[in-house]
Amino acid sequence: SSTPTEDLSKQQSEQSLRKGLQETTCKRVQRLEEESQYMEEAKAEEKHKGARMDVEKQQRGDIERVNNFTEVDDEEKRQQEEAEKAENKRKEVEEAEKQRMEEDERQQEEAAAEMQRKEAEEAEKQR
Repeated sequence: SSTPTEDLSKQQSEQSLRKGLQETTCKRVQRLEEESQYMEEAKAEEKHKGARMDVEKQQRGDIERVNNFTEVDDEEKRQQEEAEKAENKRKEVEEAEKQRMEEDERQQEEAAAEMQRKEAEEAEKQR
């Protein structure tokens, strides 16, 4: 049987591991919320920019309808490039978050394995 001091020590190490896991989870949730907000802002900005460009393009078209084809093509190409850049940025953010989540999971698994190892050592000592 274990002494009260050993029990207390085991309890304290379990509490500290639990607290560490909780802090990691809280940080991950906070990070997800921040990145989600960033993505929403980026989408809203793209939508606003797109609407503004549509209006500008229409105004230009009304004024110079006849020989404006190349300028419209260039503008559309530029818009397409900007949309691709925004999509690539979104993918980068998603990939980075995926990697961070995998790293957090790995750390949690290591912490759990460490806790099990300590419990096994405790059980071994008590035999």
